[in-house]
Amino acid sequence: MTDADLRARVLAERPGLQAALDAHETETAARMVLAWATPHITFAGPPPAPISALPMSAADMFDQNFLGAHGGVFCDGAADFFRKLLELFGIESFRVDFGEATLKHSTVLVPVARDGGRRGATSCSIPRSTPR
Repeated sequence: MTDADLRARVLAERPGLQAALDAHETETAARMVLAWATPHITFAGPPPAPISALPMSAADMFDQNFLGAHGGVFCDGAADFFRKLLELFGIESFRVDFGEATLKHSTVLVPVARDGGRRGATSCSIPRSTPR
């Protein structure tokens, strides 16, 4: 699977996403991508064992690990997958980590237009779901 294949899959499974992208409704589009991503992310077990998400593309993370629950992630890997997924749709985003090295949390911020300018950001945390 390529990133283009994954993008096409998300568009096919999220009616209205292309319209939101075409209308430059960044916050709506980001939340639609989040709604698609959340049930498709496999959280680390045991099993499955945690993977290192950083060197992988969104498609590789999804195809080689999440499908079939061959590998999972914690919040940092989920945030990284979501950020890479948003990138496939041209949506600017930033991963933010906070806490200490042994106890941290990761989330994704998406800049959004407010009152004609970039005045805010929306936080898109991946809720932990039941491991698949």
